[in-house]
Amino acid sequence: MLWKKNLYVLCLTQFLVMSSMQLIMPFLPFYIEKLGVTEQGAVTVWTGIIASANFLASAIMSPVWGNMTDRLGCKIMVLRSLVALATFAVFLSLAQNVYQFTAIRALMGAFSGFNAAAIALVAVNTPEQHLGYALGLLQTAQVAGTITGPLFGGIIASLYGYHQVFHLITLINGFAAVMVYSLIRESSDPGCTVRDIHNPAEESGSSPGQTPLWVVFVVIFIAQLSVRIVEPMVPIFVKSLYQDERFLSLIAGIIIASTGVANVLGAPVLGRRSDRSGYKLTLVLSLTGAGFLYMAQTLASSPWQLGILRFFLGFCMAGIFPSANAIVGHLFPKEKRGKAYGIISSATFLGNFTGPLAGGLIAARFSVHAVFPVTGALLLINALWVVKSVAEPKKFFSSGQEEN
Repeated sequence: MLWKKNLYVLCLTQFLVMSSMQLIMPFLPFYIEKLGVTEQGAVTVWTGIIASANFLASAIMSPVWGNMTDRLGCKIMVLRSLVALATFAVFLSLAQNVYQFTAIRALMGAFSGFNAAAIALVAVNTPEQHLGYALGLLQTAQVAGTITGPLFGGIIASLYGYHQVFHLITLINGFAAVMVYSLIRESSDPGCTVRDIHNPAEESGSSPGQTPLWVVFVVIFIAQLSVRIVEPMVPIFVKSLYQDERFLSLIAGIIIASTGVANVLGAPVLGRRSDRSGYKLTLVLSLTGAGFLYMAQTLASSPWQLGILRFFLGFCMAGIFPSANAIVGHLFPKEKRGKAYGIISSATFLGNFTGPLAGGLIAARFSVHAVFPVTGALLLINALWVVKSVAEPKKFFSSGQEEN
Protein backbone atom coordinates (compact mmCIF):
# COMPACT_ATOMS: atom_id res chain seq x y z
CA MET A 1 0.00 0.00 0.00
CA LEU A 2 1.07 3.57 -0.63
CA TRP A 3 0.95 4.64 3.01
CA LYS A 4 3.18 1.75 4.05
CA LYS A 5 5.73 2.55 1.39
CA ASN A 6 5.76 6.20 2.47
CA LEU A 7 6.10 5.14 6.10
CA TYR A 8 9.05 2.82 5.53
CA VAL A 9 10.87 5.38 3.41
CA LEU A 10 10.31 8.06 6.04
CA CYS A 11 11.48 5.73 8.80
CA LEU A 12 14.73 5.11 6.95
CA THR A 13 15.01 8.84 6.33
CA GLN A 14 14.36 9.58 10.02
CA PHE A 15 17.06 7.11 10.99
CA LEU A 16 19.57 8.69 8.62
CA VAL A 17 18.77 12.25 9.68
CA MET A 18 18.95 11.54 13.41
CA SER A 19 22.18 9.58 12.96
CA SER A 20 23.76 12.43 11.03
CA MET A 21 22.72 15.04 13.60
CA GLN A 22 24.27 13.00 16.43
CA LEU A 23 27.59 12.33 14.68
CA ILE A 24 29.28 15.38 16.21
CA MET A 25 28.20 14.80 19.83
CA PRO A 26 31.17 12.62 20.95
CA PHE A 27 33.75 15.22 19.90
CA LEU A 28 31.86 18.53 20.17
CA PRO A 29 33.81 19.78 23.23
CA PHE A 30 37.09 18.76 21.61
CA TYR A 31 36.21 20.53 18.36
CA ILE A 32 35.40 23.67 20.33
CA GLU A 33 38.98 23.53 21.62
CA LYS A 34 40.20 23.26 18.02
CA LEU A 35 38.28 26.46 17.28
CA GLY A 36 40.38 28.36 19.81
CA VAL A 37 38.53 27.98 23.13
CA THR A 38 41.03 26.46 25.54
CA GLU A 39 39.88 27.38 29.07
CA GLN A 40 37.93 24.44 30.49
CA GLY A 41 35.09 26.50 31.95
CA ALA A 42 34.59 28.30 28.62
CA VAL A 43 34.57 24.97 26.76
CA THR A 44 31.72 23.65 28.92
CA VAL A 45 29.70 26.85 28.46
CA TRP A 46 30.17 26.85 24.68
CA THR A 47 29.30 23.14 24.53
CA GLY A 48 25.96 23.92 26.15
CA ILE A 49 25.32 26.98 23.99
CA ILE A 50 26.08 25.18 20.72
CA ALA A 51 24.01 22.14 21.69
CA SER A 52 21.05 24.44 22.49
CA ALA A 53 21.34 26.94 19.63
CA ASN A 54 19.52 24.91 17.00
CA PHE A 55 16.59 24.17 19.35
CA LEU A 56 16.01 27.86 20.07
CA ALA A 57 16.18 28.72 16.38
CA SER A 58 13.78 25.89 15.57
CA ALA A 59 11.30 27.20 18.15
CA ILE A 60 11.34 30.65 16.55
CA MET A 61 10.94 29.41 12.98
CA SER A 62 8.58 26.49 13.55
CA PRO A 63 5.35 28.51 13.06
CA VAL A 64 6.69 29.87 9.75
CA TRP A 65 7.43 26.40 8.38
CA GLY A 66 4.11 25.14 9.73
CA ASN A 67 2.19 27.76 7.76
CA MET A 68 4.17 26.99 4.61
CA THR A 69 3.56 23.26 5.04
CA ASP A 70 -0.19 23.79 5.20
CA ARG A 71 -0.06 25.71 1.93
CA LEU A 72 2.62 23.85 -0.03
CA GLY A 73 2.41 20.26 1.22
CA CYS A 74 4.45 17.98 3.44
CA LYS A 75 6.80 16.36 0.94
CA ILE A 76 8.25 19.64 -0.29
CA MET A 77 8.88 20.73 3.29
CA VAL A 78 10.64 17.46 4.11
CA LEU A 79 12.85 17.99 1.07
CA ARG A 80 13.51 21.61 2.05
CA SER A 81 14.64 20.58 5.51
CA LEU A 82 16.95 17.85 4.18
CA VAL A 83 18.59 20.20 1.70
CA ALA A 84 19.06 22.78 4.47
CA LEU A 85 20.72 20.22 6.75
CA ALA A 86 23.06 19.09 3.97
CA THR A 87 23.99 22.66 3.04
CA PHE A 88 24.67 23.96 6.54
CA ALA A 89 26.78 20.89 7.37
CA VAL A 90 29.20 22.10 4.68
CA PHE A 91 29.30 25.52 6.32
CA LEU A 92 30.05 23.92 9.71
CA SER A 93 33.23 22.43 8.30
CA LEU A 94 34.29 25.90 7.13
CA ALA A 95 33.75 27.70 10.45
CA GLN A 96 36.90 29.47 11.66
CA ASN A 97 35.86 30.23 15.24
CA VAL A 98 33.28 29.27 17.82
CA TYR A 99 31.06 32.26 16.99
CA GLN A 100 30.72 31.22 13.36
CA PHE A 101 30.12 27.60 14.38
CA THR A 102 27.36 28.61 16.79
CA ALA A 103 25.68 30.87 14.22
CA ILE A 104 25.71 28.11 11.61
CA ARG A 105 24.25 25.62 14.09
CA ALA A 106 21.47 28.11 14.82
CA LEU A 107 20.77 28.56 11.11
CA MET A 108 20.71 24.79 10.70
CA GLY A 109 18.00 24.60 13.34
CA ALA A 110 16.08 27.54 11.90
CA PHE A 111 15.90 26.07 8.40
CA SER A 112 15.44 22.43 9.38
CA GLY A 113 12.13 21.35 10.95
CA PHE A 114 12.46 17.82 9.57
CA ASN A 115 10.73 15.97 12.42
CA ALA A 116 7.58 18.11 12.31
CA ALA A 117 7.29 17.76 8.53
CA ALA A 118 7.91 14.00 8.64
CA ILE A 119 5.32 13.42 11.38
CA ALA A 120 2.81 15.53 9.47
CA LEU A 121 3.44 13.57 6.28
CA VAL A 122 2.88 10.26 8.08
CA ALA A 123 -0.23 11.56 9.88
CA VAL A 124 -1.86 12.81 6.69
CA ASN A 125 -1.09 9.80 4.49
CA THR A 126 -1.72 6.98 6.99
CA PRO A 127 -5.19 5.50 7.59
CA GLU A 128 -6.49 6.51 11.01
CA GLN A 129 -6.63 2.95 12.29
CA HIS A 130 -2.90 2.56 11.63
CA LEU A 131 -1.74 5.98 12.83
CA GLY A 132 -0.48 4.82 16.22
CA TYR A 133 1.58 2.06 14.64
CA ALA A 134 2.98 4.44 12.03
CA LEU A 135 4.01 7.17 14.47
CA GLY A 136 5.44 4.54 16.83
CA LEU A 137 7.57 3.09 14.06
CA LEU A 138 8.77 6.58 13.16
CA GLN A 139 9.74 7.13 16.80
CA THR A 140 11.67 3.83 16.82
CA ALA A 141 13.66 4.99 13.81
CA GLN A 142 14.44 8.24 15.60
CA VAL A 143 15.76 6.46 18.70
CA ALA A 144 17.81 4.05 16.58
CA GLY A 145 19.41 6.99 14.79
CA THR A 146 20.18 8.71 18.08
CA ILE A 147 21.90 5.54 19.29
CA THR A 148 24.07 4.87 16.25
CA GLY A 149 25.02 8.47 15.47
CA PRO A 150 27.42 9.06 18.40
CA LEU A 151 29.01 5.64 17.91
CA PHE A 152 29.83 6.17 14.23
CA GLY A 153 30.74 9.81 14.86
CA GLY A 154 33.34 8.71 17.39
CA ILE A 155 34.73 6.07 15.03
CA ILE A 156 34.99 8.41 12.03
CA ALA A 157 36.46 11.28 14.05
CA SER A 158 39.08 8.97 15.59
CA LEU A 159 40.11 7.42 12.26
CA TYR A 160 39.70 10.24 9.74
CA GLY A 161 39.35 13.52 11.60
CA TYR A 162 36.58 15.93 12.52
CA HIS A 163 36.04 17.55 9.12
CA GLN A 164 35.22 14.24 7.48
CA VAL A 165 32.26 13.93 9.85
CA PHE A 166 30.77 17.19 8.56
CA HIS A 167 31.19 16.00 4.97
CA LEU A 168 29.44 12.75 5.87
CA ILE A 169 26.49 14.70 7.31
CA THR A 170 26.12 16.43 3.95
CA LEU A 171 26.23 13.15 2.03
CA ILE A 172 23.72 11.43 4.32
CA ASN A 173 21.14 14.21 4.13
CA GLY A 174 21.67 14.63 0.40
CA PHE A 175 21.05 10.92 -0.13
CA ALA A 176 17.95 11.12 2.10
CA ALA A 177 16.61 14.02 0.00
CA VAL A 178 17.05 12.04 -3.22
CA MET A 179 15.31 9.05 -1.63
CA VAL A 180 12.32 11.12 -0.45
CA TYR A 181 12.01 12.86 -3.82
CA SER A 182 12.09 9.57 -5.73
CA LEU A 183 10.02 7.28 -3.50
CA ILE A 184 7.51 9.33 -1.49
CA ARG A 185 4.10 9.84 -3.07
CA GLU A 186 1.94 12.38 -1.28
CA SER A 187 -1.84 12.20 -1.11
CA SER A 188 -3.86 14.44 -3.40
CA ASP A 189 -4.60 16.85 -0.52
CA PRO A 190 -1.42 18.85 0.06
CA GLY A 191 -2.53 20.30 3.36
CA CYS A 192 -0.67 18.69 6.25
CA THR A 193 -2.31 20.59 9.08
CA VAL A 194 0.88 20.70 11.10
CA ARG A 195 -0.81 23.05 13.48
CA ASP A 196 -3.45 20.44 14.24
CA ILE A 197 -0.70 18.10 15.31
CA HIS A 198 1.61 20.45 17.17
CA ASN A 199 -0.37 23.51 18.24
CA PRO A 200 -1.19 23.27 21.95
CA ALA A 201 -3.23 26.45 22.18
CA GLU A 202 -6.65 24.83 21.94
CA GLU A 203 -6.14 22.00 24.47
CA SER A 204 -5.43 22.71 28.13
CA GLY A 205 -7.14 19.98 30.10
CA SER A 206 -8.30 16.39 30.17
CA SER A 207 -11.38 14.52 31.25
CA PRO A 208 -12.88 15.62 34.59
CA GLY A 209 -11.43 13.82 37.59
CA GLN A 210 -8.26 12.77 35.80
CA THR A 211 -4.74 14.16 35.82
CA PRO A 212 -4.52 17.61 34.16
CA LEU A 213 -2.36 17.55 31.08
CA TRP A 214 -0.09 20.30 32.39
CA VAL A 215 0.98 17.95 35.20
CA VAL A 216 2.29 15.40 32.69
CA PHE A 217 3.82 18.29 30.73
CA VAL A 218 5.95 19.12 33.79
CA VAL A 219 6.93 15.47 34.23
CA ILE A 220 8.15 15.11 30.65
CA PHE A 221 9.83 18.52 30.62
CA ILE A 222 11.89 17.74 33.73
CA ALA A 223 12.75 14.25 32.44
CA GLN A 224 13.89 15.57 29.05
CA LEU A 225 15.73 18.45 30.72
CA SER A 226 17.60 15.94 32.86
CA VAL A 227 18.64 13.86 29.87
CA ARG A 228 19.89 16.87 27.95
CA ILE A 229 21.71 18.46 30.90
CA VAL A 230 24.14 15.57 31.08
CA GLU A 231 24.48 14.45 27.46
CA PRO A 232 26.86 17.17 26.19
CA MET A 233 28.98 16.85 29.36
CA VAL A 234 29.65 13.12 28.97
CA PRO A 235 32.63 13.56 26.58
CA ILE A 236 34.23 16.05 28.98
CA PHE A 237 33.74 13.65 31.89
CA VAL A 238 35.17 10.78 29.83
CA LYS A 239 38.24 12.91 29.11
CA SER A 240 38.89 13.18 32.86
CA LEU A 241 38.76 9.38 33.13
CA TYR A 242 40.65 8.36 29.97
CA GLN A 243 44.01 9.75 28.90
CA ASP A 244 44.51 8.28 25.39
CA GLU A 245 43.65 11.19 23.09
CA ARG A 246 43.60 9.04 19.97
CA PHE A 247 40.61 6.94 21.01
CA LEU A 248 38.91 9.49 23.24
CA SER A 249 36.10 10.26 20.77
CA LEU A 250 35.50 6.55 20.18
CA ILE A 251 35.20 5.78 23.90
CA ALA A 252 32.87 8.74 24.41
CA GLY A 253 30.72 7.58 21.50
CA ILE A 254 30.46 4.04 22.90
CA ILE A 255 29.45 5.32 26.34
CA ILE A 256 26.82 7.67 24.91
CA ALA A 257 25.46 4.94 22.63
CA SER A 258 25.24 2.42 25.50
CA THR A 259 22.38 4.37 27.06
CA GLY A 260 20.41 4.30 23.81
CA VAL A 261 21.00 0.58 23.29
CA ALA A 262 19.66 -0.19 26.76
CA ASN A 263 16.72 2.13 26.09
CA VAL A 264 15.73 0.15 23.00
CA LEU A 265 16.17 -3.19 24.81
CA GLY A 266 14.22 -2.06 27.86
CA ALA A 267 11.29 -0.32 26.19
CA PRO A 268 9.33 -3.48 25.20
CA VAL A 269 9.89 -5.10 28.60
CA LEU A 270 8.86 -2.06 30.62
CA GLY A 271 6.02 -1.34 28.20
CA ARG A 272 4.46 -4.74 28.82
CA ARG A 273 5.10 -4.41 32.54
CA SER A 274 3.39 -1.02 32.73
CA ASP A 275 0.29 -2.44 30.98
CA ARG A 276 -0.02 -5.00 33.78
CA SER A 277 1.29 -3.13 36.82
CA GLY A 278 0.21 0.41 36.01
CA TYR A 279 1.74 3.35 34.17
CA LYS A 280 2.14 5.50 37.27
CA LEU A 281 4.06 2.81 39.18
CA THR A 282 6.39 2.20 36.22
CA LEU A 283 6.94 5.95 35.82
CA VAL A 284 7.77 6.45 39.51
CA LEU A 285 10.16 3.49 39.65
CA SER A 286 11.88 4.52 36.42
CA LEU A 287 12.36 8.12 37.55
CA THR A 288 13.68 6.98 40.93
CA GLY A 289 16.10 4.48 39.41
CA ALA A 290 17.37 7.03 36.90
CA GLY A 291 17.87 9.59 39.67
CA PHE A 292 20.04 7.28 41.76
CA LEU A 293 22.00 6.08 38.72
CA TYR A 294 22.83 9.66 37.74
CA MET A 295 24.11 10.29 41.26
CA ALA A 296 26.22 7.13 41.10
CA GLN A 297 27.88 8.24 37.86
CA THR A 298 29.79 10.99 39.63
CA LEU A 299 31.62 8.23 41.58
CA ALA A 300 32.82 6.45 38.41
CA SER A 301 36.61 6.14 38.29
CA SER A 302 36.96 4.64 34.79
CA PRO A 303 35.16 4.87 31.43
CA TRP A 304 33.97 1.29 31.82
CA GLN A 305 32.29 2.00 35.14
CA LEU A 306 30.63 5.04 33.62
CA GLY A 307 29.50 3.00 30.60
CA ILE A 308 27.94 0.30 32.80
CA LEU A 309 26.07 2.85 34.89
CA ARG A 310 24.80 4.63 31.80
CA PHE A 311 23.71 1.31 30.29
CA PHE A 312 21.50 0.61 33.31
CA LEU A 313 20.35 4.23 33.15
CA GLY A 314 19.07 3.49 29.65
CA PHE A 315 16.75 0.80 31.02
CA CYS A 316 15.26 3.26 33.50
CA MET A 317 14.85 5.96 30.86
CA ALA A 318 13.02 3.40 28.70
CA GLY A 319 10.23 3.36 31.26
CA ILE A 320 9.81 7.12 31.64
CA PHE A 321 8.62 8.52 28.32
CA PRO A 322 6.47 5.56 27.16
CA SER A 323 4.67 5.47 30.53
CA ALA A 324 4.10 9.24 30.53
CA ASN A 325 2.84 9.13 26.94
CA ALA A 326 0.54 6.21 27.79
CA ILE A 327 -0.95 8.27 30.61
CA VAL A 328 -1.61 11.09 28.14
CA GLY A 329 -3.26 8.61 25.77
CA HIS A 330 -5.70 7.57 28.49
CA LEU A 331 -6.53 11.18 29.40
CA PHE A 332 -8.10 12.02 26.03
CA PRO A 333 -10.43 10.34 23.54
CA LYS A 334 -8.91 9.52 20.18
CA GLU A 335 -10.16 12.63 18.42
CA LYS A 336 -8.31 14.88 20.88
CA ARG A 337 -5.03 13.02 21.28
CA GLY A 338 -3.24 14.82 18.45
CA LYS A 339 -3.44 18.18 20.16
CA ALA A 340 -2.61 16.63 23.54
CA TYR A 341 0.54 15.03 22.17
CA GLY A 342 1.34 18.36 20.55
CA ILE A 343 1.57 19.89 24.02
CA ILE A 344 3.74 17.00 25.18
CA SER A 345 6.05 17.45 22.21
CA SER A 346 6.44 21.07 23.29
CA ALA A 347 7.63 19.84 26.70
CA THR A 348 10.21 17.63 25.01
CA PHE A 349 11.40 20.47 22.81
CA LEU A 350 11.68 22.85 25.75
CA GLY A 351 13.75 20.29 27.63
CA ASN A 352 16.00 19.82 24.61
CA PHE A 353 16.66 23.55 24.49
CA THR A 354 17.21 24.34 28.16
CA GLY A 355 19.05 21.14 29.13
CA PRO A 356 22.42 21.59 27.39
CA LEU A 357 22.56 25.26 28.31
CA ALA A 358 21.84 24.50 31.97
CA GLY A 359 24.41 21.70 31.95
CA GLY A 360 27.09 23.98 30.56
CA LEU A 361 26.39 26.67 33.13
CA ILE A 362 26.38 24.19 36.05
CA ALA A 363 29.65 22.64 34.91
CA ALA A 364 31.28 26.06 34.46
CA ARG A 365 30.08 27.37 37.85
CA PHE A 366 30.92 24.22 39.83
CA SER A 367 32.39 21.28 37.89
CA VAL A 368 31.47 18.61 35.36
CA HIS A 369 31.03 16.20 38.27
CA ALA A 370 28.36 18.47 39.78
CA VAL A 371 26.09 17.98 36.76
CA PHE A 372 25.34 14.37 37.69
CA PRO A 373 24.03 14.80 41.28
CA VAL A 374 22.02 17.86 40.24
CA THR A 375 20.38 15.82 37.47
CA GLY A 376 19.73 12.93 39.85
CA ALA A 377 18.06 15.26 42.33
CA LEU A 378 15.82 16.68 39.60
CA LEU A 379 14.64 13.19 38.66
CA LEU A 380 13.95 12.23 42.27
CA ILE A 381 11.93 15.43 42.73
CA ASN A 382 10.11 14.53 39.52
CA ALA A 383 9.27 11.10 40.97
CA LEU A 384 7.79 12.73 44.07
CA TRP A 385 5.79 15.07 41.81
CA VAL A 386 4.33 12.04 40.01
CA VAL A 387 3.43 10.35 43.31
CA LYS A 388 1.63 13.46 44.50
CA SER A 389 0.05 14.84 41.33
CA VAL A 390 -0.48 12.02 38.78
CA ALA A 391 -3.40 9.60 39.04
CA GLU A 392 -3.34 6.13 37.52
CA PRO A 393 -5.39 6.58 34.33
CA LYS A 394 -8.77 4.96 33.89
CA LYS A 395 -9.01 2.16 31.37
CA PHE A 396 -12.15 3.50 29.74
CA PHE A 397 -13.38 6.90 28.65
CA SER A 398 -16.90 7.96 29.48
CA SER A 399 -17.53 8.12 25.77
CA GLY A 400 -17.33 4.34 25.59
CA GLN A 401 -13.77 3.93 24.34
CA GLU A 402 -12.52 0.38 24.39
CA GLU A 403 -9.78 -0.60 26.77
CA ASN A 404 -6.32 -0.34 25.31
